Amino acid sequence: MLIRKAQKSDLKAFSALAITTYARAFGHTFSASDLALHLAQNFSESSFAEALDKDVILLAEDGNSLVGYIQFGAVSIVVEAATLRDQELQRVYVLADFQRRGIGKSLIEAALAHPRLAEAENIYLDVWDQNFDAQKLYKLYGFEVIGKNPFIVDERILGYDLVMVRRSFRSTEQTM
Repeated sequence: MLIRKAQKSDLKAFSALAITTYARAFGHTFSASDLALHLAQNFSESSFAEALDKDVILLAEDGNSLVGYIQFGAVSIVVEAATLRDQELQRVYVLADFQRRGIGKSLIEAALAHPRLAEAENIYLDVWDQNFDAQKLYKLYGFEVIGKNPFIVDERILGYDLVMVRRSFRSTEQTM
Protein backbone atom coordinates (compact mmCIF):
# COMPACT_ATOMS: atom_id res chain seq x y z
CA MET A 1 0.00 0.00 0.00
CA LEU A 2 1.17 3.48 -0.89
CA ILE A 3 0.03 6.73 0.73
CA ARG A 4 0.53 9.84 -1.36
CA LYS A 5 -0.73 13.38 -1.72
CA ALA A 6 -3.74 13.82 -4.02
CA GLN A 7 -3.26 15.67 -7.31
CA LYS A 8 -5.71 17.39 -9.66
CA SER A 9 -5.30 14.42 -12.02
CA ASP A 10 -6.83 12.19 -9.30
CA LEU A 11 -10.11 14.13 -9.05
CA LYS A 12 -12.36 11.80 -11.06
CA ALA A 13 -11.20 8.58 -9.36
CA PHE A 14 -10.95 10.28 -5.99
CA SER A 15 -14.47 11.73 -6.17
CA ALA A 16 -15.82 8.29 -7.15
CA LEU A 17 -14.02 6.73 -4.15
CA ALA A 18 -15.40 9.40 -1.82
CA ILE A 19 -18.96 8.98 -3.06
CA THR A 20 -18.76 5.19 -2.81
CA THR A 21 -17.32 5.15 0.72
CA TYR A 22 -19.66 7.82 2.06
CA ALA A 23 -22.80 6.33 0.51
CA ARG A 24 -21.88 2.88 1.81
CA ALA A 25 -21.21 4.15 5.32
CA PHE A 26 -24.06 6.61 5.70
CA GLY A 27 -26.47 6.22 2.78
CA HIS A 28 -28.95 4.28 4.89
CA THR A 29 -29.37 7.29 7.20
CA PHE A 30 -30.52 9.64 4.39
CA SER A 31 -33.49 9.81 2.10
CA ALA A 32 -32.44 9.31 -1.53
CA SER A 33 -32.88 13.02 -2.28
CA ASP A 34 -30.95 14.15 0.82
CA LEU A 35 -28.08 11.78 0.01
CA ALA A 36 -27.92 12.97 -3.61
CA LEU A 37 -27.88 16.62 -2.48
CA HIS A 38 -25.21 16.00 0.16
CA LEU A 39 -22.98 14.04 -2.23
CA ALA A 40 -23.33 16.68 -4.96
CA GLN A 41 -22.45 19.49 -2.56
CA ASN A 42 -19.58 17.80 -0.75
CA PHE A 43 -18.10 14.95 -2.80
CA SER A 44 -18.12 16.17 -6.40
CA GLU A 45 -14.98 16.63 -8.47
CA SER A 46 -15.44 20.41 -8.25
CA SER A 47 -15.75 20.37 -4.44
CA PHE A 48 -12.55 18.32 -4.18
CA ALA A 49 -10.79 20.61 -6.68
CA GLU A 50 -11.53 23.49 -4.28
CA ALA A 51 -10.44 21.38 -1.30
CA LEU A 52 -7.07 20.63 -2.91
CA ASP A 53 -6.36 24.37 -2.93
CA LYS A 54 -6.82 24.74 0.84
CA ASP A 55 -6.58 21.31 2.48
CA VAL A 56 -4.22 18.36 2.40
CA ILE A 57 -5.68 15.17 0.99
CA LEU A 58 -3.72 11.94 1.19
CA LEU A 59 -4.73 8.91 -0.85
CA ALA A 60 -4.15 5.24 -0.06
CA GLU A 61 -3.43 3.10 -3.12
CA ASP A 62 -3.39 -0.65 -3.42
CA GLY A 63 -1.71 -1.41 -6.72
CA ASN A 64 -3.25 1.06 -9.15
CA SER A 65 -6.53 1.42 -7.22
CA LEU A 66 -7.49 4.11 -4.74
CA VAL A 67 -8.80 2.42 -1.59
CA GLY A 68 -8.97 5.22 0.96
CA TYR A 69 -8.25 8.84 1.77
CA ILE A 70 -7.83 11.36 4.56
CA GLN A 71 -8.46 15.09 4.37
CA PHE A 72 -7.31 17.75 6.83
CA GLY A 73 -7.01 21.53 7.02
CA ALA A 74 -8.27 24.59 8.85
CA VAL A 75 -11.04 24.08 11.41
CA SER A 76 -14.44 24.36 9.72
CA ILE A 77 -16.69 22.70 12.31
CA VAL A 78 -18.30 24.73 15.07
CA VAL A 79 -15.87 24.72 18.00
CA GLU A 80 -15.85 27.74 20.31
CA ALA A 81 -12.28 27.16 21.54
CA ALA A 82 -10.67 26.72 18.10
CA THR A 83 -7.88 29.12 17.13
CA LEU A 84 -5.84 29.72 13.99
CA ARG A 85 -3.16 27.40 15.47
CA ASP A 86 -5.62 24.49 15.34
CA GLN A 87 -6.44 22.12 12.49
CA GLU A 88 -9.26 19.74 11.64
CA LEU A 89 -9.14 16.12 10.55
CA GLN A 90 -12.07 16.37 8.16
CA ARG A 91 -12.51 12.97 6.56
CA VAL A 92 -11.10 9.45 6.82
CA TYR A 93 -12.66 6.86 4.53
CA VAL A 94 -11.60 3.40 3.34
CA LEU A 95 -13.46 1.18 0.88
CA ALA A 96 -15.43 -1.53 2.72
CA ASP A 97 -13.45 -4.39 1.13
CA PHE A 98 -10.21 -2.87 2.46
CA GLN A 99 -11.31 -2.07 6.01
CA ARG A 100 -9.76 -3.79 9.01
CA ARG A 101 -6.40 -4.02 7.21
CA GLY A 102 -4.76 -1.06 8.96
CA ILE A 103 -5.32 1.37 6.09
CA GLY A 104 -7.30 3.82 8.22
CA LYS A 105 -4.59 3.73 10.87
CA SER A 106 -1.90 4.27 8.24
CA LEU A 107 -3.78 7.26 6.86
CA ILE A 108 -4.23 8.77 10.33
CA GLU A 109 -0.55 8.23 11.18
CA ALA A 110 0.53 9.82 7.88
CA ALA A 111 -1.73 12.80 8.57
CA LEU A 112 -0.52 13.22 12.16
CA ALA A 113 3.10 13.17 10.91
CA HIS A 114 2.37 15.83 8.26
CA PRO A 115 3.72 19.25 9.36
CA ARG A 116 0.27 20.82 9.14
CA LEU A 117 -1.06 18.54 11.90
CA ALA A 118 2.23 17.88 13.70
CA GLU A 119 2.55 21.62 14.39
CA ALA A 120 -1.11 22.19 15.28
CA GLU A 121 -1.95 23.14 18.83
CA ASN A 122 -5.15 21.10 18.75
CA ILE A 123 -6.67 18.81 16.14
CA TYR A 124 -10.45 18.67 15.95
CA LEU A 125 -12.77 16.29 14.15
CA ASP A 126 -16.41 15.39 14.09
CA VAL A 127 -17.77 11.88 13.82
CA TRP A 128 -21.31 10.57 13.54
CA ASP A 129 -22.50 9.73 17.04
CA GLN A 130 -23.52 6.24 15.84
CA ASN A 131 -20.15 5.43 14.24
CA PHE A 132 -18.72 3.55 17.20
CA ASP A 133 -15.84 1.91 15.29
CA ALA A 134 -14.51 5.30 14.16
CA GLN A 135 -14.89 6.75 17.66
CA LYS A 136 -12.88 3.85 19.05
CA LEU A 137 -10.16 4.37 16.43
CA TYR A 138 -9.91 8.10 17.15
CA LYS A 139 -9.65 7.47 20.88
CA LEU A 140 -6.62 5.23 20.17
CA TYR A 141 -4.93 8.34 18.78
CA GLY A 142 -5.73 10.52 21.80
CA PHE A 143 -8.94 12.18 20.65
CA GLU A 144 -11.56 12.88 23.30
CA VAL A 145 -15.21 13.92 22.98
CA ILE A 146 -15.81 17.58 23.86
CA GLY A 147 -19.23 18.28 22.37
CA LYS A 148 -21.94 17.52 19.86
CA ASN A 149 -23.12 19.32 16.70
CA PRO A 150 -26.21 18.77 14.56
CA PHE A 151 -25.69 17.28 11.09
CA ILE A 152 -27.71 19.48 8.74
CA VAL A 153 -28.69 18.86 5.12
CA ASP A 154 -30.98 21.30 3.32
CA GLU A 155 -31.58 23.18 6.59
CA ARG A 156 -32.86 20.04 8.36
CA ILE A 157 -31.17 18.22 11.23
CA LEU A 158 -30.62 14.62 10.15
CA GLY A 159 -28.59 13.51 13.15
CA TYR A 160 -25.67 14.49 15.35
CA ASP A 161 -21.90 14.39 15.18
CA LEU A 162 -19.62 14.20 18.20
CA VAL A 163 -16.87 16.80 18.28
CA MET A 164 -13.52 15.38 19.37
CA VAL A 165 -10.14 17.00 20.03
CA ARG A 166 -6.55 15.79 20.24
CA ARG A 167 -4.59 18.31 22.23
CA SER A 168 -0.91 18.79 21.54
CA PHE A 169 1.57 18.34 24.33
CA ARG A 170 2.41 22.04 23.93
CA SER A 171 -1.18 23.14 24.64
CA THR A 172 -1.51 20.89 27.71
CA GLU A 173 1.83 22.16 29.07
CA GLN A 174 0.66 25.76 28.68
CA THR A 175 -2.45 25.14 30.79
CA MET A 176 -0.54 23.57 33.69
